[in-house]
Amino acid sequence: MNDFITKRRFDAVILGWSISLDPDAYDVWHSSKTAPEELNFMSYNNPEADEMLEKGRSTFNQSQRKKYYNRFQEILAEDQPYTFLYVPEELIVISSRFRGIAPAPIGLDYNFIKWYVPKGEQKFVMIR
Repeated sequence: MNDFITKRRFDAVILGWSISLDPDAYDVWHSSKTAPEELNFMSYNNPEADEMLEKGRSTFNQSQRKKYYNRFQEILAEDQPYTFLYVPEELIVISSRFRGIAPAPIGLDYNFIKWYVPKGEQKFVMIR
């Protein structure tokens, strides 16, 4: 990363990344984030995309945010600064004994620290 990505010494790059539960992608795509050590290392610059990112992060109204981020995604698809190769498909199986699981768009295990098995259904006990 330090020898090639941050110094912009590449013709093509294969990387993987993900976003948090909040879809704010400002740090990855906004044109102000192109300095060394920042995430817009492709130097992507589109004024309308910047505007959508700015508007999306400046309101708490979820329907407005969705509108801005949807338009941002359309712009990204039109400009294609990255070639998105794939999104892996997963089939996750978890015992029905587990409670507290809350599937979300970000994935199944984002809240794994809240999972538990009721005492009466526990098969293994941790000895301390």
